[in-house]
Amino acid sequence: MQQLDVHGKVILTLLLASSLGFMVKAAIHYRRRKINPENDLSFAPRLVRTGSGRVGKIERFAHYVARQMGFPDPDECPRFCKLAYDYLKKSKGCDQNIYEYFSSLPDAKSLYIKLVEEFERCILSYFAFHWTQASFMINQVLSVESDEQKTKLKDFVMAATRKQRFEKVTKDLKVKRVFHTLLEEMKAIGVARSSGCTEVMMPVALSERSPVLLLMGGGMGAGKSTVLKEIMKDAFWSGAEANCVVVEADAFKETDVIYRALSSHHHDMLQTAELVHQSSTNAASSLLVAALNEGRDVVMDGTLSWEPFVQQTIAMARNVHKRRYRMGVGYAVAEDGTVTENYWEEVPLEEEEEQQKENGQVARKPYRIELVGVVCDPFLAVVRGIRRAIVTRRAVRVNEQVKSHKRFASNFQSYCQLVDNARLYCSNAFGRPPALIAWKEGGNKLLVDPEAIKCLTVISTSNEDAENIYELYKQPNLVHEEGSVWKDIVLSPSRVSLQLELRTSIQKIENLKVNGSTKATLYIFGDSDLDNGNNNDKDTLAKANYPPYGIDYPKGTTGRFTNGLTIADYLAQFLNINQPPPFLGPMAATGKSPRGYNYASASAGILPETGTIVGSNLNLTEQVRLFRKTVDTILPQHLKTPEAISRHLSSSIFLVLIGSNDYAMNYLLPQFSNSSRLYNPEQFAELLLNELGNHLREMYRLGGRNFVVFEIGPIGCLPTVALENAGTKTRCVEKPNDLVSIFNAKLASNINQLTSSLQHSTFVLVKTFNLVHGLVENPSRNGFNDSRNPCCVISDKTGTCIPNKTPCQDRNGHVFWDGAHHTDAVNRFAAREIFNGTSFCTPINFIHKFTETHLPNASIPHFLALFTGGLMLFGFFEALTGAFFTALTGAFFADFDGPSTFVLADVTVEVLAAV
Repeated sequence: MQQLDVHGKVILTLLLASSLGFMVKAAIHYRRRKINPENDLSFAPRLVRTGSGRVGKIERFAHYVARQMGFPDPDECPRFCKLAYDYLKKSKGCDQNIYEYFSSLPDAKSLYIKLVEEFERCILSYFAFHWTQASFMINQVLSVESDEQKTKLKDFVMAATRKQRFEKVTKDLKVKRVFHTLLEEMKAIGVARSSGCTEVMMPVALSERSPVLLLMGGGMGAGKSTVLKEIMKDAFWSGAEANCVVVEADAFKETDVIYRALSSHHHDMLQTAELVHQSSTNAASSLLVAALNEGRDVVMDGTLSWEPFVQQTIAMARNVHKRRYRMGVGYAVAEDGTVTENYWEEVPLEEEEEQQKENGQVARKPYRIELVGVVCDPFLAVVRGIRRAIVTRRAVRVNEQVKSHKRFASNFQSYCQLVDNARLYCSNAFGRPPALIAWKEGGNKLLVDPEAIKCLTVISTSNEDAENIYELYKQPNLVHEEGSVWKDIVLSPSRVSLQLELRTSIQKIENLKVNGSTKATLYIFGDSDLDNGNNNDKDTLAKANYPPYGIDYPKGTTGRFTNGLTIADYLAQFLNINQPPPFLGPMAATGKSPRGYNYASASAGILPETGTIVGSNLNLTEQVRLFRKTVDTILPQHLKTPEAISRHLSSSIFLVLIGSNDYAMNYLLPQFSNSSRLYNPEQFAELLLNELGNHLREMYRLGGRNFVVFEIGPIGCLPTVALENAGTKTRCVEKPNDLVSIFNAKLASNINQLTSSLQHSTFVLVKTFNLVHGLVENPSRNGFNDSRNPCCVISDKTGTCIPNKTPCQDRNGHVFWDGAHHTDAVNRFAAREIFNGTSFCTPINFIHKFTETHLPNASIPHFLALFTGGLMLFGFFEALTGAFFTALTGAFFADFDGPSTFVLADVTVEVLAAV
């Protein structure tokens, strides 16, 4: 009856959700009919204005992305913000960093793809607004390391004196520039310094074909470079590319000595580029006419937005096989306002005749002229241009960008009448290669894709004075039409659900929730499975500070008893917190700000006498004493008040992995210890548990609140113990496993008692005994192929690796590294299971306990899911904007402090063979 009531509530909830979805859709539809979508600036970066109304600050990109993802405070996700900033700048290794960011989650690859796509969406929307502030936005990104902007007075002075600064630099470098530009031109056209002609200089007219002039046109940021790369793969250009001359004004700008001098001293890249624009244009024009006079194949890469220049260039190319040309006066305005445009002029006959006498007269074939145009939504070009400025520090003004697109689109069809062949590409397809939408061959008419070619009309009517995407086109605004990048990418109906999925994963990684705190460190207690160098200087045989230990660790040999990382290292990595240094190591002695400490010591046990047969160690009593020293003397040096120390310790996580040596190097060695004669198995387990409980209570008294306690693993499966079963089907010795199973069974109940008695404590019990036992008995199930043999060559006495002996090559396929410890691959596998698995944790896994964003009421997210389902059922999901849905879910998914629990990890730990 109760189950029927539950089902009835679910059905009623679904009906209510569907009805609510209908009403929401109706309300939004009515509102959209009254309000223009152009007035919706919810995607715009926030502006902070000064008292005078000037823009003082623009929301930083990383903070903007965090807000779009539903994080009102960027401090909630600092690593995520760093990833966003690095991705925007295309910093080296940014893609790898994103993948590693999600590496602790099972669906890392999928999350990586989704986050990259979300970053691209945010880039599109972030730079779709405030175009008059583009220079400010670029400089703010480039100066992200400092929140302090340059003083306004300095900005005024720099702007007012830019002409004087340019003249001063020009005066000093004018002669150097002339020679440098000439050398660049000679280099491009293939003239050797010591000769007048080379094989590269040989006119194409001597061959069987005509030379080719390829005009690459399109507004700034259209994607011409991408198309040109594909064209150069054509059969003709792949053979001609090596000897062709590429003419690009921006290339001369980058090599201009004055441009480099100005850009190295002044931060305004827009002003700097404008100051040298004419000189770089002149240099490109000089190279173009020289190459055409020589009959070379030429690729002219430019916007082709100024029709008179293009017309005159094509006319010159048509006639250059008959007459030589030189640069004309260009664009000139007389005192009376008369405009003269003469970009090329014929070389006087007498001069041409003299040159022909010197070089000889060669019959020339006329140029074949081809046009390749690339168009795109000017909004996309603006975004690409701003991002290019951030990456390459080469910028143009937004209105000039839009103007170049508008003019080229208006002139393209008239250009087609002047050339032999033509192609037009559209690069609007987000994430896909540019599409061919129009073409002409020989005397044929221009063939077009009827639908795609409409973009020319759209672009040619764009508003070159627009300040944001909504002002770019006339009504109706085309950015909201089906098929537009803004509609399909930024306003994608699926974006909200993807953001929610990403946000949940980011919270798991970023927001380490430990008693309400988001800051955590690790304090580690244990034996050789967690030791990262404490035994290096001790008088003991239990050391791992020599090769081949650490062969796969970036820093090499450190004292870890494995080829790479320990379980503690991986847990720290998955939590995105620092790996604590060994307390007895050199880093801990520096006195730097505390990031936790590792007190674990190889051969150590719960009992003081354990492991001493191989030398000295830090037993658990000594480890807790060092922790007390940390609390009393070290932490006060950095955390000035008792309250600060208390907060630090209560937000830290205490890993405790110890106990196996109390059996392997104590109870099971009657020739060295009388423990087995004093206690039966039940009594010995009780002795260990009482001692362990006392130490945990002391850690709690000193300030610890969050504990991860590991069970003892199946020590009977270790190579040093299981050798007596060699040649049998059984891989493990049962007696040692039976003994530790008594301890593990009692440990669970002891943990429950501690949970009840220690207020505000968090003890989590993660069981990995079965995990490790399963790896040994059935290694292939989890991708391993050898669970019997150690990977390194081990000593018969200690079970540790023999120094400098080459280990096995298939280290990722082995379960055991030496006679008692696991490989890096197993440590990672076990840590991942402990962190976010579902089978070996009680009552909840590591990530859910320490990183989960808890729900205040389970019925609320249930209703939210049905509510969303109701909207989707009626096709209304797209009615919810990202801002609305983020606000909605933000109210539901609030944090709360959950009840205390204990985690116990059951993992194989160190066993050293008898000496």
